[in-house]
Order: sequence, then structure tokens, then C-alpha cells
Amino acid sequence: MPAVSCSTPIALTLLIPNRAADRVLVQELIPTLHVFIVICSLKCLIICYFAADRVLEQELIPVQRAINNLAQSGAQLEAGDVKAAAGTLSGGWVREFESAANKLSYTDGSKSSAAAVVSSLSALQSAAASGSAADAKRGFVATVSALKGWTAAANVAADLKGL
Repeated sequence: MPAVSCSTPIALTLLIPNRAADRVLVQELIPTLHVFIVICSLKCLIICYFAADRVLEQELIPVQRAINNLAQSGAQLEAGDVKAAAGTLSGGWVREFESAANKLSYTDGSKSSAAAVVSSLSALQSAAASGSAADAKRGFVATVSALKGWTAAANVAADLKGL
């Protein structure tokens, strides 16, 4: 491609939005083209940002569900209903949480924090299933602490409710 100085006039064909049949031939200078390119780049960047934000919202749903289930199981443990807590702590939400936590963990620190949450949650499930209220309560505190650490490490704490 030949070098073009900023003073070289160029011809641009612009399509007017909502009027595909209308075409306007515009004589402009290269700097104007640069502004046009920057504006288009910013629009693409904004569109990509909102698309990424929507994806993040979708990936946070299993995490929010885990927080809600943990809150419910904590209330059940506080009321002394270990059997109900064991029921709340079981189910597909745990696997969904683990998958989401792995997707949202980009750094080594957040990956190890996610593994700690999953391990702690597994221990809590075992304690509740065994019927030991004291062990389940200790496991609950450990799981919530690990979860808070992971959400901070993964930089998603501000996007979640109930932590």
C-alpha cells in the first residue's frame, strides 16, 4: 500500500443509515478518516464491553445461586436442622458453581481460592450428611470464608449479593 500523507485528499463513500440506496461521495482528508476509524473502534469497544458484561452476568448466576443456597443452609444449621441443611447442600448447583468458579478464575490466586471453596464445600456436605451439627457449622464458616476470599481474588464480589 503506498504511503499517504495527511494532506492527501481521499474519496470516501459513506452509506447514510436507514437509506441504503442513498450514497454520498465525500472528499475528506486523511485526519478525518482517522477520526472516523477511532469512532468506529470506540463503538466496537463499547459493544464488546456490553457483550462481555452480559456473559459475566450469565456466569455469575451459579455463583449467586450458591450464595443463596449457602445462606439457606446456614439458617437451617442455626435452627438445628442438619438434615434439611444436608438436603440444601446437595444438588446440581454445586457442580454448576464449580464450573462457574473455574471459568471466572483467571489468576493463579483466584484458581487456588476457587479450589479451596470447592474443597471446603465438599467437607461441609460430608459433615451435614453425617448429621454432625458441630462439624457442619464449622464447615459452613470455613466455606463462607473461602467463598469470600475467592470472590475477592476473582474480582466478582461487588457483582454478588448476600456475601
